[in-house]
Amino acid sequence: MKTYDRIWKCLRMEVEHQNRSSSTGIIDLVWQYKRRVLDDSLSCSQISQYFARRSIDGLGLEQFNLNDSQLNAVADCVSVMENHSPSLKLIWGPPGTGKTKTISTILWAMLIKGLKTLTCAPTNTAVLEVASRIVRLVGEAPDGSPCFLNIVLFGNKERMKIDDNHDLSMVFLDSRAERLLPCFVPHTGWRQCLSSLIDLLENPVTKYKLHIQDIVEKMKMEKEMPKKDGDKPLVGKDRNSLPSRYPLRSNPNSKDHLVAPLSVFRKITHNRPEDEKEECHNEGWHDSDAMVEALRALPFKDYLKDNYNKLSKDLCYCIEILYNDHPRNSETGQSFQCMLEVLELIRILHALINYDRDTDDICSDELLEGKVEEECNPVSWPQQLNSVRTNRCNKSRFKLARSLCVQELRYLRKNLELPNYYSTRQIQLYLLQRTKCILCTVSSSFRLYGVPMDNSTSDTGKLLKKPEKPNLLDLLIVDEAAQLKECETLIPLLLPGIKQAVFIGDEYQLPALVKSKISDNAKFGRSVFERLSMLGYSKHLLNVQYRMHPKISKFPLVTFYDGKISDGPNVTSESYEKRFLASKIFGSYSFINVDGGHETTEKHGRSLRNTIEAAA
Repeated sequence: MKTYDRIWKCLRMEVEHQNRSSSTGIIDLVWQYKRRVLDDSLSCSQISQYFARRSIDGLGLEQFNLNDSQLNAVADCVSVMENHSPSLKLIWGPPGTGKTKTISTILWAMLIKGLKTLTCAPTNTAVLEVASRIVRLVGEAPDGSPCFLNIVLFGNKERMKIDDNHDLSMVFLDSRAERLLPCFVPHTGWRQCLSSLIDLLENPVTKYKLHIQDIVEKMKMEKEMPKKDGDKPLVGKDRNSLPSRYPLRSNPNSKDHLVAPLSVFRKITHNRPEDEKEECHNEGWHDSDAMVEALRALPFKDYLKDNYNKLSKDLCYCIEILYNDHPRNSETGQSFQCMLEVLELIRILHALINYDRDTDDICSDELLEGKVEEECNPVSWPQQLNSVRTNRCNKSRFKLARSLCVQELRYLRKNLELPNYYSTRQIQLYLLQRTKCILCTVSSSFRLYGVPMDNSTSDTGKLLKKPEKPNLLDLLIVDEAAQLKECETLIPLLLPGIKQAVFIGDEYQLPALVKSKISDNAKFGRSVFERLSMLGYSKHLLNVQYRMHPKISKFPLVTFYDGKISDGPNVTSESYEKRFLASKIFGSYSFINVDGGHETTEKHGRSLRNTIEAAA
């Protein structure tokens, strides 16, 4: 009932907002009843094929080893994207002819071109098959990494049986949103991690002064608080009572506190108002005593180590998540390159800051209070990073690495600004807006009506420095289209922006299930694919089958497909023939007698199952 409810809502939306949707053209094209004149045969002519083939030059499709019929279908679907008028392409794919491979190749071409596609199928199984193929195809391609992050699959997690260990969890919408959530939270996420590390690297001495002042103020407040039974003045107290966040020196007489810049001690102790000094003196409390205790408890080099290690660890965690889960485009490409360089710079700085022998030199006033250069041309950053790698002087290396790291962190803060989100639902909408390849069932595509596809009215659009073209859907692909009722096809077809559609299927396979005889007689179960085929709409036939042995394929190919389909080289080889029965009379055929089986219905469904046959 949920699917039919969604169909009804789509129909009502179309009636109420006829001027809203830009998909009216494709709707008129799909639901025309006039028999199509055979002018479309020109699309399969040699001239048309030549120009269509030119549209796929440079897309790297040769690595997928497509046969001629598959390549012609892909080229025709890609070439129509340059047209502004609505168009619908039918690809006729009998069993074993490579429908899924053809779909995944079209999706690859769309990803390379930066076009947004929606791929639907009637069932979760069919959607998962397409998703697995495109993920594997992109993963095996040498230049497919950026495309991988622009793929997103969504649906019912339990029915799709996708857990954290599933191969498709990398692209599954719910899983990606959960992983990305820590980066979007305002006070601990990406923006805060960047700002905190930038502030520490730019002004470590100032940060340390403020921290020491804070410790002294807390010590003074504790001294001035009314004493309770058993309370003792803080002066003379065991030093373990000081903030335990930082390790204490093992030797109370150690002069490690002098590692802190002397200016810190002087400025804090000598800039106190005279009345405060007098008051403290009268009470037997001296700021200098508190300062010595604070500096002994927390030398500057330990403060720098502890804070740098914590902040850099938090930032590296965010970078790892964003690099593996955040969608990419031409605008964010430089930002992701910066992430890799920042990770290397963080490792270099970590080694230098935590290297005890040279820490005193690195923690000098002269080095740490030096001004960091303003942002320069990012093109020069790889060369500067190479200079950091080859520099043998730790002091000079630290100065270069610190300056370059701050510059790149500033760039990331400016150019990869994430919105403030608190829920995975918000991040799911964010991902659906920005990814280029969306996969789901036909019924689940109804969810996309709630996604603002126009960046100018979304949080994403507000973050962009330049106005961007509305991120509408460019292409709809429907797999197993012959198994869909016409009314079900409405759900994705009415989505805003769709002008081009590709239906892939085979009307000779099982149609949609219709139990009502009245509905069946009214052609309620007929698909758009079947109806357009009956009207003479041109189709690309995938004419090579790679699944059945010739002895098995001979009957269906001649009877149903008029001998238009040939056998692939893999099935004609002698090694492909399999004999499960000893007698030569049966050849590639096998017959199994299943006795005692009976059909039952599932506990919470109406689907029939026969466990005896399944076991056999």
